[in-house]
Amino acid sequence: YRALLDFAMSVSPAEAMLVAERGADGGPLTDVYAGWNMGGAADDDVPPLVQSAAHDRATLDAVLTEGRSIVVSDLGARSEAGRVPVLGPPSVAERSRAAVLLPMAVLGDIGGLVEFRCSRPGAFGREHVAPLRLAATLAAIAVNDLRRHERERQARKRAEAGWRHLRELVDQAPVMMATAEGPQHVFTSANRVY
Repeated sequence: YRALLDFAMSVSPAEAMLVAERGADGGPLTDVYAGWNMGGAADDDVPPLVQSAAHDRATLDAVLTEGRSIVVSDLGARSEAGRVPVLGPPSVAERSRAAVLLPMAVLGDIGGLVEFRCSRPGAFGREHVAPLRLAATLAAIAVNDLRRHERERQARKRAEAGWRHLRELVDQAPVMMATAEGPQHVFTSANRVY
């Protein structure tokens, strides 16, 4: 995620980023990362110090359901309307003035959102949306791949444990067991008792 923020800072006025993901069941958003480089202070954070609830439900639905990219020119106006622009520590939230919210989508499946922030009102324009959206999509693909690899690793680990357990049961069987191997069907001992 830090690489995504670094890229965003190189192609846009982004100074901070929040990533919130849905659970596997499409449930509510969970904050998974916040990073910032505001006022010369660069840092990363993990929940619970970040909150994606800074935006109203309609804005979040537009991103998460419709897959739209939303540019918010003045977070200060939202703050005055009762929505607090939260991201990371209070010092970052206080400096946040503009935002762009982007879906994290892989093959049409929206698994979360990325929000970039800037300390200048109106800093994000339509010209920033395309490269940031592409970066958010690449990040979503990378996260999806990492999670798939982790699921596969866990499945292999469970299968190996199951095989070891089966091997122990066969080795402890009170009767002789054998397997037929190869094209000649040569019998070999399958358990150590015999």
